[in-house]
Amino acid sequence: MKEILDEIIERLSIFHDMYTFIRIIDPINKKSYVKQKEEAEYQFVEGHCYDFWKKGRQCANCLSRRTLKTNKYAFKLEMKEERLFLIQTYPVELNNNHYIIEMLKDVTDQGMFINEKADEYQELSGYIKNLNSKIIEDQVTEIYNRRFLEEQLPIDLERAKANADSLAVIIVDVDRFKQINDTQGHPAGDSILKQLSSIFKDSIRASSDWIARYGGDEFIILLYHVTEDQVIKITEEFRRQVEEAEFYYEDKELHFTCSFGVCLVNGGDYDYNRIIGIADESLYEAKRNGKNKVVIRTDNGVPNDTVNFI
Repeated sequence: MKEILDEIIERLSIFHDMYTFIRIIDPINKKSYVKQKEEAEYQFVEGHCYDFWKKGRQCANCLSRRTLKTNKYAFKLEMKEERLFLIQTYPVELNNNHYIIEMLKDVTDQGMFINEKADEYQELSGYIKNLNSKIIEDQVTEIYNRRFLEEQLPIDLERAKANADSLAVIIVDVDRFKQINDTQGHPAGDSILKQLSSIFKDSIRASSDWIARYGGDEFIILLYHVTEDQVIKITEEFRRQVEEAEFYYEDKELHFTCSFGVCLVNGGDYDYNRIIGIADESLYEAKRNGKNKVVIRTDNGVPNDTVNFI
């Protein structure tokens, strides 16, 4: 590892006086090495790379995640302790390992976006937070969007593979959603999707799991570090909650169900497209078997017994 870092650091030597901080990010494990402008050496930083921003969790608009996926330069603005930073990231590959170079420049004193008539730092911080969130947020449901899904899931799969860990990818589809739109109107459908996403979001672990809108009335839920028994229990609880919930649009009470297709990844094939395909096959089987069901397949594509609680 030291040899790899030394090579990257040598490549970065010409930038040392141009940026306030330069960080080398391991995007899979979210670890980092950092050099401050005044310091001579790079220091290994224990903990996650996002600890630098003192947020306690992964950044909403994570540049290392995006740069890893696109293999292209990216940039954004971020606040840290009332200082405004311009962040630029670049991909680097050495010995078949992927790293992200993150260059941070303090631009607070350059007058960027500062409103002299307001509480400028609070206003600016809120503006930047909102801007970064909107990039990966679905406007209807206010959960993660397809862009986040396509950037984050490959990283979670790589991390599980590297750590020999397990995870579950769940595709959720609202049963007979077209009927809701046709009879109640699209605003009612949007309201239902937002209420439904809140149920799922409130039922997962914010520290490790996530939910994103896959498209239309479909969601994808990622459960990290779970056993098959846990996945069955959690997904059945999702199914039961939806079946028993009372949804409202204006003065109307609506009831519906969801079908769940699950791919349990546990030491087999961690390929993104294949995992999504297996979860999709499970969902279609749940639909064919009468809807309002959970079907689980393993990452080798072999279906488990249909989990039927009706």
